[in-house]
Amino acid sequence: MDFPVRGIVLAKFLEKKPDRQRFQYEYLIDESEGSENMKKSFSIDGQGLSENFTVDDVQQLIEIHKNVKRRFMENMIDIFAHPENHLTKTATEEVVPIKSIFRKDRKH
Repeated sequence: MDFPVRGIVLAKFLEKKPDRQRFQYEYLIDESEGSENMKKSFSIDGQGLSENFTVDDVQQLIEIHKNVKRRFMENMIDIFAHPENHLTKTATEEVVPIKSIFRKDRKH
């Protein structure tokens, strides 16, 4: 949910291009002082990936970007049209209806 669009687009592009997956790497983030609070994340070497882009690669990226944005907008419309069907987690990990986070008197 809190993922940048460019990251989603590049990840989807790399799914289609296994030969380029070497530009994606994983690393661990220590979110606090305890080792049990490690979070796995990933990144993409955008410069290395883009050095050998073909016209077809750019066209695929544009198409993937359009699809990701379209799905995002469809989801947003559905959230506003049918808020009762969507849940989210609060900072305390409580599952609440998504519409509750937009209320003026919210407690989350």
